[in-house]
Amino acid sequence: MMKNKDFKIVFKIAKSAGKILLRHFNSGIADKVWHKKHNEAVSAADFAADKFIIKELQKHFPGDE
Repeated sequence: MMKNKDFKIVFKIAKSAGKILLRHFNSGIADKVWHKKHNEAVSAADFAADKFIIKELQKHFPGDE
């Protein structure tokens, strides 16, 4: 079960990732879009948010997989 402290950290990471996505959306500059399997679209904003989330989770929860 997730501890309250851990939940707060994960919630903060998610909010920050949302801000990254909004900055890309509000920039007015079209992100390059790639297509994964089954024609799923992935943008530069997605990659930026993913990179941030992974970095922060590894920092706060080292050793967790």
